[in-house]
Parts: sequence; structure tokens; C-alpha cells
Amino acid sequence: KTISLPAISSAQVDNGGEADASIVTVSISAEGVTTVHYTLDGSTPTSESPIYTAPLMFTDFAVTVKAIAVRDDYFDSDVAAFSFTRKPYTPVDCLGLYGVEGVTVTVGGDGESWYRVEGAAAHDGVAGLRAGTITHGQTNWVNMTVAGPGRLSFWWKASSEAIRGKPKDGLTFFADGERIGNMIGGTTLDWAQVSFDVVGDGLHVFRWAYSKDALDQAANIGEDCAWLDDVVWTPYGADPIPEIWMDEEVVSALSGTADVALVANVTNAVQYTAYRSWALSVTNATTTAQTIKESTRTWLSYAFATDALIDKELTSDDVKIESFTPASTDGKFEFTVSVKDVNIGGGPVTEAVLKENLKKVLGIEGAKSLSSGAFSSDNIEITFDTPVDGKAKFTVSPPADAGNSFFMRVKVK
Repeated sequence: KTISLPAISSAQVDNGGEADASIVTVSISAEGVTTVHYTLDGSTPTSESPIYTAPLMFTDFAVTVKAIAVRDDYFDSDVAAFSFTRKPYTPVDCLGLYGVEGVTVTVGGDGESWYRVEGAAAHDGVAGLRAGTITHGQTNWVNMTVAGPGRLSFWWKASSEAIRGKPKDGLTFFADGERIGNMIGGTTLDWAQVSFDVVGDGLHVFRWAYSKDALDQAANIGEDCAWLDDVVWTPYGADPIPEIWMDEEVVSALSGTADVALVANVTNAVQYTAYRSWALSVTNATTTAQTIKESTRTWLSYAFATDALIDKELTSDDVKIESFTPASTDGKFEFTVSVKDVNIGGGPVTEAVLKENLKKVLGIEGAKSLSSGAFSSDNIEITFDTPVDGKAKFTVSPPADAGNSFFMRVKVK
């Protein structure tokens, strides 16, 4: 005699085989005093397979349960099968972060919370999050917590009030409490991708906040909301540019840095901290901390305090003396020098550090004749000034015996 087929069911799975829940509970029942064996990997269960003793709970997106009933003096039952797919349900699901270790996502704030949207309303066509309804002066948000360092990317868009192209209501991104970039909003925006490089150990908190200004200047414009989808978090094995506090940590922190000039010039914790602050300021969608570490032009980029990593080798043809005028002090001359495609002083480097670094990368030499062997930096005095409009400025004092003719030249060392 053959045992009847076991019954596998779930109250959360509809007739189409879809479950709309964060956790799906599956039960198996069989007639009489029998033992039920089951599998979850698609294989055919046998008497060696796990024994069913209590309801099974799943958070997976796709599940197949197979089961047989076994009883002494009976033939085993046929194989029963039950399959379902779980719709993205939680914020983690909707953003595509299911299964990513160490990531938590919460929603909150004023008014209606962010909620799930599906199909065409989501960037990936599956599921995403949409900001709930709020009124003027309110904000609702999505928070994501990770353990860094790593790389974050996401897709977002907003449809909201804007005046002369400037959003009055819109979506803003924050990392560890600091606003990154500008609020997005208006009625003509489509999905856009943003990538962000995260450095430093420990926990990092990202926030996407949809907010409305306090003034009821106009009726709701556009769809008056925002969307977020396809969030990707890629942790790094180690921070490419770690934070340090002691001089003896510098060598280790710069280990693996491709630019030997950077290693030679950044030798203590104070110098390293200034370099790290600049490096983090120029990271963007294409320039990551790892990119900076692997570049052979990092030292020049930092020394010039650029607002972007220099992407080419500099030659003497890239350096141009823009102006050369007598200074207010007799016997001295003021120079303004540009380097092609380089915004000198555009990055966040203190004036004192910048002037010190410029001394190391700009070679300024003088001579009483145009003979190449006559030029030297030893016979002039140089004082670097604050860069203006992306150009280096400095004052030069020729030697007292320079005579009526004295020549000077500038180059990148």
C-alpha cells in the first residue's frame, strides 16, 4: 500500500505562487502516523533527507519545497512539490540589498513613510521605494547603515516644486550627517545614478531625505515625491586611505601607494592628515580612494591642491607665465603662473600647506644670461602667495648684482 501524497501549503502564497510578505511560513501535513522528509535544493527527497518537525520559514525570493511521506510497511508516497516567489517587501528588499551582509535600512520622519512601488514605477522594473505624502515644513527619509569602507551607488529621482530651476522641495543625500551634493527636484528630472566612495572604519549612516519648504508658495507641483532604487553597497577589504594619528603609522598608511613622490613628501602624521583631507574631497563617481592610491599623479594633484585628480603627465609646455610685473617693493617682481587644465588651489588645502607644497613642485630659476647652464634657483629669493583664479602667485627677488638684465623661468619639477 502507498501512503498518500503529503500536502504543502502557505497561507501567504496566492494562487499565482507569489507571496507578499517579509517572511513566508510553509507547512507540510500527511495522513496518519507518518514521517515526512523534505528538501529545499530541488532534489528528490529520500528517507535520508531532513525530517519535517515544524513549519518552515523563508526570507528567500524563490523557494521550492519537495516532500515525501514515509511509514513502516508502506510504500513511500510520491513526491509533493511547492514553489513560490516572494515579492520584495522590506525596504532592504525593495532597494535590492537583500542578502548583503551588515546592511540595515529603515524609513521614518514626518507624515507618510517611504513605501514600496513596483513595475514601471521602480528603476529596475521590479520594486523600489517612493517617498510618502508630507506637507510643508516636513521631511521623511530612508536611512541605511553599513560598516565601511566601501563604495555606494544608487539611482534616484524627484518630481517637485522648483523656482527658476532651483528646487524648493526635493530629495537630498547625506553621508554621516554631511550633505553630499545638492538637493534634486523639479518636474523634468529622470532617473540618475550617483556613486559615492566611503572611507574610514566603523559604522556609516546614509540618509535620503525628501523635504518640503516651510512656505506654502504654491500648490503641489509635479508628483510631489521622490524615488530611490538599485542601491549597491560594495565593501572594501581595507581603507585605501585610512585615518591615522601617529607618525609611525604613516608608512603603513601609504603602503601600496603608486606615487613614490607622495611617499617621499608625506612623512609625518600632520602632513598625512592634510593629504587625506584633500584626497577625500576629490573622490566622486569615477575617482575613488583606491583610484587615488593607485595613481602616479597623486602627489602633483595634492601639491597643487587641485579639485580633481590630474589625469595626464605634465610637461614644460603645460606651464605658462601669465603675468610678470614689478612688485610694490623695489627690486622684486610678482609672477602669476598657470598650469594647463589644473585648478591650482581649488581643493581644501590650508594656505600654509599649499605654499609649502608649491615650493616642492614649481621650479623657479634665474640667470644673468640665457645660457641654459646659467639658470639656478640658488641666486633668487622666492615667496609664494595665495593662488588666485586657479593660478599660482609668487614674488621673486633677483640678486643685488643682477644688473639691467635678468632672466627667469618656471617649470614643474
